[in-house]
Amino acid sequence: MEQEHRCMAALLGKFRIEFTDIFVIPDFAQRPSQSTLMEWDKLIAPFRIDDEGEEREGLIKESALATHKERTYRHLRCRELLLQHSSSANLIV
Repeated sequence: MEQEHRCMAALLGKFRIEFTDIFVIPDFAQRPSQSTLMEWDKLIAPFRIDDEGEEREGLIKESALATHKERTYRHLRCRELLLQHSSSANLIV
């Protein structure tokens, strides 16, 4: 963790980006919270179709959701962490 902190500080310095604090997120691989998952399901509900449904642009098949489940969870977890740690940040790398 300390190595990542030093590397990020060096990278920001290389591009002459001033910073006051660097926070390396340690628990990025955790599953998103239940409330985030419920919010996500509510958000995409109008666009979901079952695998036998008519394929139309802009709709999400259940099989596609299952295939990309882990990737979706990573993005949802990233959103949670950004809201938690970076709501007042000017730059997020």
